[in-house]
Formats: sequence, C-alpha cells, structure tokens
Amino acid sequence: MNIARFSVTRPVAVTMRIASLVLLGIICLTKLPIDLLPKVSLPTLAVITQWPNVAPEEVETQITRPIEQAVASASNIYQVSSSSTQGSSSVRVQFNYGTDIGQASIDVLQQVERARQGFPQDPTLGTPLVVRFDPSQLPILIYGVSGEKDLARLKSELNNQVSPILQSAGGVASAVAAGGLDRSIIVDVDPSKLQSYHLALADVSKRIVQENLDLPAGIAKQGDTEYTIRTLGYFKNVQEIAQIPIGSYNGQLVELGQVATVRDSSQEQRQYTRLDGEPAVMNRRGIRA
Repeated sequence: MNIARFSVTRPVAVTMRIASLVLLGIICLTKLPIDLLPKVSLPTLAVITQWPNVAPEEVETQITRPIEQAVASASNIYQVSSSSTQGSSSVRVQFNYGTDIGQASIDVLQQVERARQGFPQDPTLGTPLVVRFDPSQLPILIYGVSGEKDLARLKSELNNQVSPILQSAGGVASAVAAGGLDRSIIVDVDPSKLQSYHLALADVSKRIVQENLDLPAGIAKQGDTEYTIRTLGYFKNVQEIAQIPIGSYNGQLVELGQVATVRDSSQEQRQYTRLDGEPAVMNRRGIRA
C-alpha cells in the first residue's frame, strides 16, 4: 500500500487516526502518576562490616575478600562489587531483576555467617550487617546548624531535640546528624604508674566495664503493691569513674585516679562541617516513600 497516496485520497480517515492517537496520549498523560522520588525496588544488598583503626589492606584481605567469595555462591547474582577503607568494609551484591529480595537476603546472610568463621578473633571487629539498598533513605535536604561553640553539645542537642521533631513530620523517613564532635569519657592511663602497682591495662578496662552496670534485681511486694528493683550502677560523673578500685597493692586498694586521668571530652574529630566559614553540625533528611 502506498502510504502517501492513501493519505491524499483518504484525508478524513488519516485525520481521525491521528486525532485518536493524540486523544489517547492526552488520556494517558492525565492518568500517569508523577512522584518526585517514586518507590523503586532495586534488588541490591550491601554487607557492611566495621573494624575500627585497621588499614584498608588488612580489611580487604581478611574481611572483604572472604565475604565476596561467600556471597558469590548465591543464586541470581548480576554483579558483586566492594570497597575497603580504613576501618570499614562494604560489599554490594546486585541481583537480577525479578529476584525475590527477601529470600536473597536470607541466602546472603547465611553465606556471610559462614564466612565469619574465618574472621580474625578481634573484639573490636563488628558483626557484618546485611542491609537492603533503599533509595528513599537517600538525603533530599542537607542543612547546617550553628550557634553553639561547643560542637559536642550542639550535636547532642541536634540528636536529642531537633532530629525527633523532624522525624515526626509527615513524609520524613530519617534525620541524621553528621560532623561536629561526639562526647566521650577519656581515660588517660600512665603506664609507669600502672606498672608500679603491678597492674595491666586489661585490668583497667575490665573494671570499668564491671562497674558501669544497670541491672534488674527482681521484684518486691508490700501488701497489694509490687515494686521493681534495679541496681543503678551507671556512672554519673568522671569523679565516680576515678574512684573505682582496679586492684590492690601491699594490702591497699588502688583507685583508677591513682594511675590515670579521667576527663569528660570528645572523640578525635575526623570530619569537619562549616557553615559560612564557622564550625557547625550537618543534618541530613530523607523522605518516606
């Protein structure tokens, strides 16, 4: 059929066909849902492992590679990629579209548990976390907060007061603070004093853990009233920490303050945030799909 001749000889039919296509396009356009961040299910999992203060080379050889070899045996895998940085390992497992991501998560978790049998016996090595990649968790708004010179206090107020209000707002999935300083109780042990009392650093760490406890102690009844009993053993200030006994020498108790200096400070700052050139704390918000 000659399309040009048909179009010339049958103009009404051609016009009606074009009009019907335009009408169909208009109807589809009005019915097509539009979303800023549409809910998309990506068959991707990430295995994240934290090993603080360890070089990337050791993280790669002892953590990342064993996990890669383990998860590679899962079914319907499209691609496996990884990255190793100081103190952190991340293995990304991407599956073929149509894969049941729930069942895939179980398979990957089982493989990771098998790989853990060959991990180094280090108490600082964290448990691998298998998380699902969710685009709705990506931040859509990042803003800086300043006004308080003490960055540790500013970040604490942001986490405890501001972030809960933001998270309760409609459509907000999470509000995470970054940068600033994290409060930390620093115990500076003097090795020479520790040695003079015939003590080891492990004794100091063990005693701090043993003393800083808050445990349930059962219940007590008085008539028709029942009371819950607890042992309130959490440290309230640095003076209490300095007074805990860590051992004995020549029949005398040795307190932590005799071999160490305890101070209320912050962790080493590894990330810096600036707002108009001044120190600040950053807050990232993500939407709920």
